[in-house]
Amino acid sequence: MSLPFVTVQMNGVELDALLDSGAARTQLRDRSGLIVSRCAKRGSAGASGMSTSFVGTSTVSCRLGDVEVGTVEVDVVPMDLGAAPLE
Repeated sequence: MSLPFVTVQMNGVELDALLDSGAARTQLRDRSGLIVSRCAKRGSAGASGMSTSFVGTSTVSCRLGDVEVGTVEVDVVPMDLGAAPLE
């Protein structure tokens, strides 16, 4: 069984994204060009139980195929996306 990946545009940059209809939040890797607001949120644990720390949040424009989604607030995670304790 393959995972449902879709092509999206975030701030005009085309990305492959995992489509998770049950996700409570959207995560995006930290990369140059993102305006990241540091926040008190420290991280979360996904359905798999893997913990992820947050760099902060960002508001990005989002397009899915021909559909303009609009602005979306995303949790920004480290580029290496390594598992990190939520101490």
